[in-house]
Amino acid sequence: MEGEFLQYNDGIITHRLKFHTDSTWSGYVHNRPVPAELLTDVPTTPITQYHYRQISQLIQTLHACPGNTDIDSGTICNNVYKKIRNRTMRCDACAKVRRTLQQAKQRRASGNTDTRVLADSRTPLSVLSPPELKQRAANLSRVIDANNSMISRYKDKIQRISNSQSIKLVHNSDVSKLVQETVSKAPTPQFDSEFKKLFWEQQIKQNNLKCKKTMRWHPMTIRWALTFNSISAAGYDYVRESGAFALPHTNTLQRYVSFKEKSCGVLADNIAVLKSKLQDNVSDVALMHDEIKIKDKLVYNRASGELIGYVELGDINTALQQLESDSGSKKDEKQIATHALCFMARSLVSKNCMPVAQYATNCLTADSLFHMFWEVVAELEMNGINVRCSISDGAATNRKFYQLHHNDFPDDDVTYRCINPFSEIEANQTLFFISDVPHLLKTTRNCVENSHGHNNTRNLMVSYRLQFM
Repeated sequence: MEGEFLQYNDGIITHRLKFHTDSTWSGYVHNRPVPAELLTDVPTTPITQYHYRQISQLIQTLHACPGNTDIDSGTICNNVYKKIRNRTMRCDACAKVRRTLQQAKQRRASGNTDTRVLADSRTPLSVLSPPELKQRAANLSRVIDANNSMISRYKDKIQRISNSQSIKLVHNSDVSKLVQETVSKAPTPQFDSEFKKLFWEQQIKQNNLKCKKTMRWHPMTIRWALTFNSISAAGYDYVRESGAFALPHTNTLQRYVSFKEKSCGVLADNIAVLKSKLQDNVSDVALMHDEIKIKDKLVYNRASGELIGYVELGDINTALQQLESDSGSKKDEKQIATHALCFMARSLVSKNCMPVAQYATNCLTADSLFHMFWEVVAELEMNGINVRCSISDGAATNRKFYQLHHNDFPDDDVTYRCINPFSEIEANQTLFFISDVPHLLKTTRNCVENSHGHNNTRNLMVSYRLQFM
């Protein structure tokens, strides 16, 4: 079959389909050949009438890119592509450079043919000639004037919106007056708890004072304020400075916090308090320890005249460091602490818990932890508190600390227990080492998450074996 089909638009041939004698065919759109990548869905040698209809429909859906001749007559495009939305669409290459051509046309129309003198040009001033520097300065001046005008318009607009929609805030002193008037006129409310009633009475008492500094706060109010300030110091300051509630000053809270002098080592007073709480219960406890990051800086103690912030690892570790310094094997240089190691005892049968020791550390080692741990255990056992187990995370220092007790039970493949030599209830009592469950779950999650993806630092594999009967 040989033939040719033509499609006209305003007297111009837009689509042409020609069939040759060798059963092949060729298509043209605006005298541009159809590329081969657009012919993958139709046969190259039509056989049936359906094939001829399919080829004809394909040619009608093709469109020739008009290029950017409306902007620059020299930009002629020969691309042919499938028409998706309308006939004014352009191919990807022409659409990509169209904006650049439009900007160049605007520069030519404004007379700035040299992009080096534009206000947003990155050309160094050292390479510009005197006329170009003048033109650059003039362009910058125009841009600055335009920006100043725009800023002025926005300021006027914001001012109009503020005058029409804003609400005048009440000053702190006005809030206090409003509270006083409300309290004096309102009847005494009914409260469902004693603390709410106490808090209301404290607010009334503080508002009735002429000199606010003479206020003496109730211990329950001080305790609640200390808890609030420890949770969020910024939130406490905001509520206090807003004037909505009268709260103790932070200096007052600091005096209560600093009433008892704090020091590193075993906290004998805390152990006495814990012992009093455990009198009616079983005295078995779990001893937990963990490190937290602190600010590494020195603080001057006005009461004792000492600098606080150096590493303090207990009496035994301090004596060992002094021995190494005296022997000349190690320089006597005080290190500033970067972490705080805390030991906490928690009852196994009740919710009673108490910090029993604290140390300032820097690069904690297993041998230093060994001496601190048994110093705390000995102090607890001498006060009648029986330590049954030790709970910690899976840090390398803690794992090595476990291995230091391997000689107590040499037959164990994994060191998970040791002998408590300070136990007064039972001779050679066993003390167990337990890993903190939340830390184990977190480590498992991180290993699975970072295997074959994410940070890709692990390579966990699931191995299984099928057994057939």
